Amino acid sequence: MIPAGKFKVFVVSLAGSADRRRLMAGQLDQPGFPVWEFLDAVEGRKLSAAELEYRYDENAARRRYGKGLSPGHVGCALSHLDAYRRMQSEDLAAALILEDDALIGEHALQVIERLLARLSPAEPTLVLLSHAKYYRPFGGWRLDRERKVFPIHMARGTHGYLLTRAAADRILTTMPKVTVVPDHWELIRDLCKVRIQAVVPYPVGRSPIAGYSGMPTPPPSAADNARKRNGQWRKLRFQLGKIACGSRKQPASW
Repeated sequence: MIPAGKFKVFVVSLAGSADRRRLMAGQLDQPGFPVWEFLDAVEGRKLSAAELEYRYDENAARRRYGKGLSPGHVGCALSHLDAYRRMQSEDLAAALILEDDALIGEHALQVIERLLARLSPAEPTLVLLSHAKYYRPFGGWRLDRERKVFPIHMARGTHGYLLTRAAADRILTTMPKVTVVPDHWELIRDLCKVRIQAVVPYPVGRSPIAGYSGMPTPPPSAADNARKRNGQWRKLRFQLGKIACGSRKQPASW
């Protein structure tokens, strides 16, 4: 169980995003909602070369993806790592991380309360409240009459999730520098040995104002064919894993 006084909500948002912040405040300023605050996001495009070298390992990212991460991905990842460090400095047992394009469903507060009653701060657990495209139907547990919590198979999106202090500590220890796309959850799960689950159906959607910061397309090189073959092999392993685990696809309903 997570004590109420040891839990906080961080909303990752660029300092100048006044309209987005007003929209989020309107959703979160409601009776019974936990203590929350805005956390100024890192703008990847404005990072100096020295800051990038200190906080981002491009060589590791290139080994993993065949190309470096976009400034948007680097800034997003650093923003979330900063939220985990705030959990450490404030000695929080758990935190809910939201981005300023999140849409809070009418049952989200009930979901959060039920998760806090079930989770232990000593267990490295991260629970997605947003859409998880594929989940594993085995090893799940019932959250309430309408929802269950399942292990993920493949999920993207950083706009709404809850994590324990143990999960935050483990991610920061394993990845002191940014090396992966911030919402590559199944890879983060495997690298950091964190249990990552998802609430099905999901209680946090994404606003139409949400943008997409894609990875840049690198110029052709001699290694492109090898990267393509590796990508095809990864897709095949993913499909085989879906079959082996009996993974199910969750519709994106909102």
